[in-house]
Amino acid sequence: MDGRSGAVDNLGAIAGPVLAIALIALTSIRAAIVISVIPGLLSAAAIIYAIRRTTTPKQRHHQPIKITVGPLLHRPLGRLMIGITAFEVDNCATTLLILRTSQLFAAGHGETAATQLALVLYVGYNIAVAAISVPAG
Repeated sequence: MDGRSGAVDNLGAIAGPVLAIALIALTSIRAAIVISVIPGLLSAAAIIYAIRRTTTPKQRHHQPIKITVGPLLHRPLGRLMIGITAFEVDNCATTLLILRTSQLFAAGHGETAATQLALVLYVGYNIAVAAISVPAG
């Protein structure tokens, strides 16, 4: 993945929080959470519909699944998995930082404003990551 595709990925991550800011401004935090569940429920319904419409094959060939992970981790895939793990740990750290920020803002600004401020900071973080991902490669 080059820097441009990373930037596009991070720019895509900006749309969700911006939409959440607008949704919280128009409704409440609880209503925004309820509304945010709707796309997932629609996706689950589409998957169930597709499964029920899929025809089953006439003959089935059963072969036991054997997953061997150990030897893979001693090759280049192991280094890749370390990089992916570090990236995901960073995502957890960012999420926890935003959560803590919203808790600190809640004391002075109220719960709704604190949540919106935390989301604005998250959008700013994603903009910074998108901007730096192009020159970083």
